[in-house]
Amino acid sequence: MDINQMQNKLKKALEITQTLTIEKNHPAITVAHLHYGLLSVPDTLVSGFFDQEKLDIERLKETLFSEINQSPTVDDSNQLYMDRKANAVMIEADKIKTASNEDMLGIEHVYLALNKDKTTQGLWKDIGFDVTRFENYV
Repeated sequence: MDINQMQNKLKKALEITQTLTIEKNHPAITVAHLHYGLLSVPDTLVSGFFDQEKLDIERLKETLFSEINQSPTVDDSNQLYMDRKANAVMIEADKIKTASNEDMLGIEHVYLALNKDKTTQGLWKDIGFDVTRFENYV
């Protein structure tokens, strides 16, 4: 992924994701870390959709944070990496961006790509998140 091809809000989300992973002494960025970071940036298409649909973004973030806290820790990690599932989400996001004929990768592309993750599908179901409605929103 070329960071120069990412919208600023996505860069901010990835910065939040990376900081959280480092602060928790986790060896890798997981889908939960990534999902939490995407929800942590204000004034995005994702947060706007949550507001419009009256979905509880804070409840979802709390659930993700609980999942993140169950991740294994390491005492000293010299290298942070994105695990296979999180990397697959980013690859899918790039495909969504390309199919949309857009030049810059945005939070909305990554959020749509989360649909490939089974755990995310379950979390979305629990809060009433409708992927088709989100696709139409963006």
